[in-house]
Amino acid sequence: MSPLWMPYDLAASNEVALILAHFMQHSKPICAVGHGVAALLATASHPQQTSWPFKDVCLTAPTLFDQSLDRDFSQCPVLLEDGLRDGGARYTGAAPGAPHVVIDRHLVTGQNELSTLTAVQNLVLICNQLK
Repeated sequence: MSPLWMPYDLAASNEVALILAHFMQHSKPICAVGHGVAALLATASHPQQTSWPFKDVCLTAPTLFDQSLDRDFSQCPVLLEDGLRDGGARYTGAAPGAPHVVIDRHLVTGQNELSTLTAVQNLVLICNQLK
């Protein structure tokens, strides 16, 4: 498996599902950037969830086009844009290679690595508001 696809292991993690469900239930800040957004999919199939906690939440992740640019695309275990939309998230994406950050309540998501700084800065602002 390409190292690029390693974050997709998080999408099948029961532990990640429990943590994220707890964070959503208690409105705790969450930040995910690029392929790390795959972790949000872990809560979709967790047995203790009655509905996906990210349904109707605005977010972003790499677009299908972004993912298709990788030479190992055929090995990609999850098409993020499709998975998020299928779960009921309100997905938006920008042009490939452009920074794009979406903030919805206490969830901050970034489309790609170029979005990291802006995403983390917004996470810090959200955390500071909680003090």
